[in-house]
Amino acid sequence: MIIKNDIFKTVSSLCILFCLISFALEGQSVAAVAGHPKYPADPGEKIRLFTDRVIYCVNEKVFFTAEYSCIEELESLSWSTVLYVELIRWNGTSITGSKLRLTGESTSAGIDIPGNIPSGNYYLRAYTKWMRNYPPDAYAYAEIKIVNPFRPDTDEGPSQGDAADGVGTLTLFRKSLTDGITCVSDKEAYKPGEQAEITVELNGTNTAAIGSYCITVSKAGTSSITDNYAEAAADTGGDLPEYIEYLPEIRGIAISGQVTDRSDGLPLQGVPVSLSETRSGEYYATYKTDERGRFVFTLPEMGRQHDFFVQTEVPSRINIDNGFCNRPVILPFKAFEMSRDETDYVREVMVNQQITEKFYREKDMVADPVRKTESPQVFYGSKKSVYNINKYIELPDVREFIFELVLEANIISDRDKNSVISLRRPDGRYYPPLIFMDNIRVDASEQLLKVPLNRIERVEVINADYLVGSTQYYGIMSFYSVNRDFAGLNLNKNSLFFSYDLFSDAVPVSEFGSKPEDQRTPDRRNLLYWNPDIRLSAAGKTTISFTASDCTGDYEVIVRSKDHPDMEGIYGKCKFRVD
Repeated sequence: MIIKNDIFKTVSSLCILFCLISFALEGQSVAAVAGHPKYPADPGEKIRLFTDRVIYCVNEKVFFTAEYSCIEELESLSWSTVLYVELIRWNGTSITGSKLRLTGESTSAGIDIPGNIPSGNYYLRAYTKWMRNYPPDAYAYAEIKIVNPFRPDTDEGPSQGDAADGVGTLTLFRKSLTDGITCVSDKEAYKPGEQAEITVELNGTNTAAIGSYCITVSKAGTSSITDNYAEAAADTGGDLPEYIEYLPEIRGIAISGQVTDRSDGLPLQGVPVSLSETRSGEYYATYKTDERGRFVFTLPEMGRQHDFFVQTEVPSRINIDNGFCNRPVILPFKAFEMSRDETDYVREVMVNQQITEKFYREKDMVADPVRKTESPQVFYGSKKSVYNINKYIELPDVREFIFELVLEANIISDRDKNSVISLRRPDGRYYPPLIFMDNIRVDASEQLLKVPLNRIERVEVINADYLVGSTQYYGIMSFYSVNRDFAGLNLNKNSLFFSYDLFSDAVPVSEFGSKPEDQRTPDRRNLLYWNPDIRLSAAGKTTISFTASDCTGDYEVIVRSKDHPDMEGIYGKCKFRVD
């Protein structure tokens, strides 16, 4: 028997956890306690966010590291495994976002700044899907300044009516760090391309300061020695909702949503929902909605954007949850302004971008070799019989092809002349299979049997029991059309096509401020070095090395502590020149 489990259904055991983390059940009815668990007062998870700099230009990359921690009960259950990071405006409007694998206590990556946004003060925020059940003040925030030298306008800020009733308003606090690290460069000035060394050492023998730090080497004035965090203001509007909307993503990215009645909009319970990945067929699963019409699918290791098809077996409306947080929130707005040093820095970045753009435009005239990548495997694996239509005699339709050539299958008709496809078993019995057309489940209807065979490219058959979640199927028959147009079949009306962003491409640690590999490439880096996770101890000194870029001027090394959110953090800094 081939088995395919819908892993995420195991989260029904959440009720056990709710007892562990002490839900406040006072004042609730017996029915509410028994069937509808309430929220704990706190998500039990915390994220601290650190960026490599505080000022950027459009088309640059923001490097960041997110420090994740949770209460002991959640940690023992391997709670959240997906981190969401967004670049947002002061009003919560998302500019761009990434979904990353939450790896241990620290996750580091980079996010590209789009080139079409106006200059302004923006925010980077990070959270998990479980944290989306709570007001946005539970998220992590980092304030950054973005300059677009190619647009004359700036972010206009709030206008009358922006702060609607019920919209959460956050107050950001900056925690100053204490100078507690000695940071020394081996030279006061370096030549472009010269190797530089920085020695870092904790002051004294403070064992509490032993831990993880992040180090930035960038143009002077582009980094900060403060630590941002958010707290809810009095008018946050952040009351906890009555029910849990988002379950923790314990095995990877989950697609969730709700099925409602078309006529009255009420949730539909116990409705079978199926989800298919349509491009390569690497995912298929089924789920029965809960008492609130909710469904959840946990996806395997899949990256970038994919196309999906979701359908139900009853007349209904399907709503897919947003892939990122869409709760309204108001953050502090600061009018955009630049100091003289920042203006000089942006002017230099403009020159760097134009040089880089011209260089790569000329380089791209020579075509790079095509990278061969393996196609993802269809969800039911490789143990299948494959019938390529062009290898057989010409037949009129699918019915004749199955009847004449597919050894594992047969066409069975009842007294009303309704025909179905069945798979032949050794015991002489026939069983209905799970049927797909272009990776979408379809019914074994007369319409399918009448499809002209010249519209079909191949047929794949698995003649064995197959378990999807808790539903058992007696094999699989998958049709692929020539033009990937479902061979003209009318698809289920209670369905929805949609695209969904999955895991973003990870940025290799070697790219955090590394110089170009090609010696002919102009080295116009503004960020010379970024290490989001370096260990310092009282035992001795730590040395980092990097190569100075072709951009002359003053540079700054800033070291910031990460491990002690409840203690006064420490920092260290030093300067050098490139000339």
